[in-house]
Amino acid sequence: MNNHQKLWTRKDVQQLKHMVSNGESWVTICTTLGRTKGACQFKAYELKAKRPKKQKTITYTKYLKPQSEVSLLWGLVKWTKA
Repeated sequence: MNNHQKLWTRKDVQQLKHMVSNGESWVTICTTLGRTKGACQFKAYELKAKRPKKQKTITYTKYLKPQSEVSLLWGLVKWTKA
């Protein structure tokens, strides 16, 4: 760590904000800036820099009962069309 115990420069802060907002990993950010992971995370927290949210993809198949059968009373009584 070549920047140990040194103050953050404007260039370092801008680079940190840019990398965090692009979703770079903490390992990449720390090696680029020459600081520890804790220092980078704390500075990002102080600057309120946010990482992009991961998009969730939900896939499911909806089961449809056949239209010829009707269940009544929670499935106790079934009526079938003829």
